[in-house]
Amino acid sequence: MEQEAKRSRPIMKRFFVDEQEERFIKQKMDEVGIVSFSQFAREMLIFGEVKKIDFDKLKQLRLEMNRIGVNVNQIAKRVNENGEADSEEVIECLALLNELKELTNTLIKSQLKEGT
Repeated sequence: MEQEAKRSRPIMKRFFVDEQEERFIKQKMDEVGIVSFSQFAREMLIFGEVKKIDFDKLKQLRLEMNRIGVNVNQIAKRVNENGEADSEEVIECLALLNELKELTNTLIKSQLKEGT
């Protein structure tokens, strides 16, 4: 008696394509960075799309967030040393947080545009 593989997805689906369709599918898989046809087909059939996340933009955002965090920490250190915060420091801190918000919103909007 043949032993079945224990899989989380035990049902196999099969279909046929011609050479042109095969090249097109491989091109789309390369574009989104998916090597498994099963994963690609499952996402396309269930969600109707495969989204690619641009990790370079996320890395850039992380660097910007780190820069802003360093600036906020410097302001906090001055406040702790002086025992109070002047209005310029509060304004600078709020401006940095606003910049962070704008960077995040810009990245999210660009990812949504690219994904559609």
